[in-house]
Amino acid sequence: NAANRVTATGSPVLTSDQGTGRAEKIWFDIDPKARIVKAVHAAGAVRIDAQDAQRGTFHGTAQEAQMDQEANVVSLTGHAEGSLLQPGNPEPERFQGEKLTYDLKTGAWNLGAATEARAGVTFKPRPKPAGAGPAGANR
Repeated sequence: NAANRVTATGSPVLTSDQGTGRAEKIWFDIDPKARIVKAVHAAGAVRIDAQDAQRGTFHGTAQEAQMDQEANVVSLTGHAEGSLLQPGNPEPERFQGEKLTYDLKTGAWNLGAATEARAGVTFKPRPKPAGAGPAGANR
């Protein structure tokens, strides 16, 4: 309901300790009793950038995004594309699909596609330590 919503338009930027979000429109659903933000929504040319010392650097774009504050889950929908560069990896993992869901607590993510659309993910293996033999050689 509009009474429990705060909206920003005109290319707003949302900055927090978890990262930065940009879009044509960003709005918040507020719990009227607890007076806390329940969800953050973004629409139109959404861009998310985040950096975490343990999980790495994330960059994503989509048509829409939503963050469920209680579950600590972010969903990007509509031509979701992005990359995740994890510490120790020389190359980022890249993804593209219709919907990406990312759990900020666990780092787990799920990439999905609409019924006839395709989704793609590119993973590059981590480099082997110096002197390491072929996979399975040390079993």
